[in-house]
Amino acid sequence: FALGTFQDNISEQPDGKIKTLRKAAMAHQFKTYAIDIDCGEGKPYADATKGMEALIQFIKATIFPVLIVVASGNCIHAYCTLTTPIPRETWKANSIQLKAICHEHRLAIDDSKVHDPSMVLRPLDTINFKGGNTVRALLEGAPSTPEQVEQHFERCAPVKQAAKKPAHLTAAQTINDIILAASVTQYPPFSPDKVTNRCQ
Repeated sequence: FALGTFQDNISEQPDGKIKTLRKAAMAHQFKTYAIDIDCGEGKPYADATKGMEALIQFIKATIFPVLIVVASGNCIHAYCTLTTPIPRETWKANSIQLKAICHEHRLAIDDSKVHDPSMVLRPLDTINFKGGNTVRALLEGAPSTPEQVEQHFERCAPVKQAAKKPAHLTAAQTINDIILAASVTQYPPFSPDKVTNRCQ
């Protein structure tokens, strides 16, 4: 399934047939950020369990609101869902930032997909024919507001991209401290053992 909605993407072909197009330039709004973690032989992680362990370490380090985790058959898909849609330009800029955060914390992801507005990922309960495994959810949670996620992007940004501290804040009162104090308790406790066990 696609992560966003599309507009002006219905085309009538010369033979009269109607074709629905899915091109990046036609993407309109998004309510989901997603990362694809490749697992298996020749991939960054030997299996889904190793990929899940790496994702858990990423969540612990960044407190990033990954609220849905899916075993796609051979890989791990992690989603951060939103309560309201955001425009394509905002989504793409933040997704590029998300890729930088993953690199900063050494989480190996499919770089080609994370900020591609035309990206599609396998729906739940379908079969991945590369192995015959069923796509299933490992973790499900409530969505975040776009503002909450924006705060996490700012707090988790690699040092070289971090915004300068406003002059009116003291040395002990950095913007990251304020965001962390305000947002870290907004999400339910994460249970690494429970998720990892379901991955096996």
